Amino acid sequence: MVSSSETLDIAMASGGGCAIRFVPDSGEGGDKLVRHLIGLKFKPELTPQQRQEIIEASDLLPGQIPEILAYERGPNTDRRGLSAGIDYAILLTFRSQQDLQTYRDHPWHREMANKYRPWLADMVFVDWEVPRQ
Repeated sequence: MVSSSETLDIAMASGGGCAIRFVPDSGEGGDKLVRHLIGLKFKPELTPQQRQEIIEASDLLPGQIPEILAYERGPNTDRRGLSAGIDYAILLTFRSQQDLQTYRDHPWHREMANKYRPWLADMVFVDWEVPRQ
């Protein structure tokens, strides 16, 4: 059990499975949390090492950007072919729309995005709010 003052980190090596980071919510930011979903479609010519580099760089986001309340990621497991070719998904949770914007504007995020965007055939972004529980 994680106490309200602890951070929980779970990771599985080699880019498979999942990586989860949860930072206890301080209650700041209003009555809703903001989810930010990123879908990545890798260019077909990427090597497994390049794919892994993108995943490992993404895993550093929560340590670089304190506004990230929770971080989850994993490979697409859709077997029906209904996910527009998305290979990988990242889900971030923020306390507020302002924290999401701070993440978007953060120099580390911008540097990472500029470095890896050329390696991607496509990206999909979806943002939504959920009630704070």
